[in-house]
Amino acid sequence: MRLSFTLKPDLYQILKSLARERDTTLNAALHELLRRALCPPPPSEKSTHPTDLPKVTGRRPFTSDDVYIIDKENG
Repeated sequence: MRLSFTLKPDLYQILKSLARERDTTLNAALHELLRRALCPPPPSEKSTHPTDLPKVTGRRPFTSDDVYIIDKENG
């Protein structure tokens, strides 16, 4: 199905960065994000291994562009 919509510039940059990191299209990256947001996987069983760390999720992906911007700001 085709659908046209407008993304805010910051969301477009995030989507573009994600697509570049995954070596995929903007369309595929958008599908992945929508599926993750709308159909989250069921919670997995907690591991008992002492070195396993919990999965931490944020509001948006932290991308290589974010690192570049922070690095550029800090000289």
